[in-house]
Parts: sequence; structure tokens; C-alpha cells
Amino acid sequence: MQEKYNKVMKWWNEREQKDKTKIIEKFKISSNEQFGVWLLNEHKLKNEITKDDIDLICFSINAHLVLTTINHGSNEENELTACLNVDKRKTLIKMKELTVEELFRQSYTCLERKDFQKIRNENVKLELVNMKDNIIESDNDVEREFKENQVGTER
Repeated sequence: MQEKYNKVMKWWNEREQKDKTKIIEKFKISSNEQFGVWLLNEHKLKNEITKDDIDLICFSINAHLVLTTINHGSNEENELTACLNVDKRKTLIKMKELTVEELFRQSYTCLERKDFQKIRNENVKLELVNMKDNIIESDNDVEREFKENQVGTER
């Protein structure tokens, strides 16, 4: 077990920060199984790890997230993370405050050119909805969604 741990830690320490960020973001929005498949098949580092390494990688990232959450919990400026789905694309957004304005602002930064073209050409209106397809219209709606769906880093 120690040998596997050392191998995974060596692999992790050799990653660039942008790769670590991408890996952590993917981990946050995926199940352990989806994350493992992504890491083994789709990620540019797929040849450096094996299926046997996935559980230890998941455990290590989860431990990192728990420790990061605990450390940031004492900071005055707490960033909140939300998962945004646009046409089946999942993106993590960070919000400094729980307001509709902030949610729209962060959502717009995630839109791609094709999304803006669709909005313009098809006269589509951007609406924010929760996972139950209820429209989010107020700051209270945003706060309620964060409170109801706050699961931390548990999987």
C-alpha cells in the first residue's frame, strides 16, 4: 500500500498546477466511476496511471478537498462553488456572494461563442434553473439552492 501511495504522490507532484486544477474540477463534478473512466481514457496523462491507482487518487483528492474546505472555512472571504450545466457541458463556477446577479455574471463567463450565437439567432433567453427545472429568480432562490444542495466534498 505504501508503494502505491508513493507512486500516486510522485505522479501528482509531477503535474503542473493547471493540470491539477483540471483534474480536481473533473473530480468534483463526476462520480468516482466517471472520474476513473475519464482519467484512464480521456485525459492526456492516461498512460501514466493504471486502474489500480484510481481509488487512491480519488481518496487523495477527496482528502485534499476536505482539508482545503476546513482551511478556507476560517477565511472571511469564502468562495462558493456551483456546477453549471449548459447543453450537457458541466463547468464549475466560483461565486463570492449568493446573488442572482453574481450567478448570471459567472454563468455568462462559461458560455461559448455558439451559445451566444444561439441566443442571438434564435431569440433565446438565458434562464437559470435548478436541478428540478425551477427557475431561479431571486437572491433567496440562490441561497435556498446552496443550502439545500450543500453536500461538501462527500461522494
